[in-house]
Amino acid sequence: MVLQLQKGIVYGPVNSRRLGKSLGINLMPVNYKLCSFNCVYCQYGKTKILTNNLSPYIKDLPTLEEIKISVEKFLKNSPKINYITFSGNGEPTLHPQFNEIVDLIIALRDKYLPYVKIALLSNSTFPDNEKIKGAFSKIDLKIFKLDVGSEDLFLEVNRPFKEISFTKIIKNLKNLDDIIIQSMLFTGKIENSSDEKIRKWMEKLEEIRPREIQVYTTDRPTEQMLERVPKERLTEIAENVRNYWALK
Repeated sequence: MVLQLQKGIVYGPVNSRRLGKSLGINLMPVNYKLCSFNCVYCQYGKTKILTNNLSPYIKDLPTLEEIKISVEKFLKNSPKINYITFSGNGEPTLHPQFNEIVDLIIALRDKYLPYVKIALLSNSTFPDNEKIKGAFSKIDLKIFKLDVGSEDLFLEVNRPFKEISFTKIIKNLKNLDDIIIQSMLFTGKIENSSDEKIRKWMEKLEEIRPREIQVYTTDRPTEQMLERVPKERLTEIAENVRNYWALK
């Protein structure tokens, strides 16, 4: 069974392996999955509406005022959290007002919990413009997805909206500073963890030059019959990445 969609703007705090206690911010609809990817491993199952243009669905997206009310109500109680994280039911950066939302969340954070950091979990299909890059510069922890190293595997694993280009994703990630790349690795009928596929993936990492790389494997139910990468193999891949970079 896949997980149910988040039913509100604010959810958690979630006990995250990477972020400690993380308050989730969902900028997507609550009654259906809207995203630019339809990943084979997504914990929320199949994407109902696959797109990178959310303008036609604006009535189903939270407004600035709704976000302000929800987040402020939670932060007023001085919760013990480590991060406020943009994540949720789909790609947060595709919200037409993402830049303004970042400023809003920063203002609320500064007012109530100035020691808390702000994070972004993105599938890397963000709009290509200077405004959003300006918004990224205000976020403390920027984590972008890269699961594969080739176009054909990208289409098989991430199953993107037709207008999304793997080449463009790599180009955009190369133009960002101080980012973290996260990669979901798995095996089974569809897999991205064999030696050859890992080699191509590492070549793309070399192009992007992130400050950090996070590798993990499936830990929740998925739509497809995927299998976890054993801990020993995951450790081996991490070591291969370290050694690869050490030689550069």
